[in-house]
Amino acid sequence: MAAGDSEAALLAAGTADEALDLMGLRYCIAALRAGSDADVARGDALARWLDAPERRVDDFADYRGLFLTEEGAPRRNLITRAALRGGAGRRSHPPGPRPSGC
Repeated sequence: MAAGDSEAALLAAGTADEALDLMGLRYCIAALRAGSDADVARGDALARWLDAPERRVDDFADYRGLFLTEEGAPRRNLITRAALRGGAGRRSHPPGPRPSGC
């Protein structure tokens, strides 16, 4: 990135696969999907965003809203305790191919 790059260019670079912790996000999705209805909805929204790299810049506000309030403050609760326990206990890795060494 260079000084003067546009917001779109910064978002494109920041939302590219290479810039993301894809495995970590998949673990989050798996844990959320093992929780309450609200957790499942968050997990599904995160999966939709992650699975559409061509839409990530346009849908960044939706992604941001999963973690931050309208005022930009961190959400008080990102995941329920039940989802944390259930996600870790039901699935040792997220869906998809396992990375080497796991």
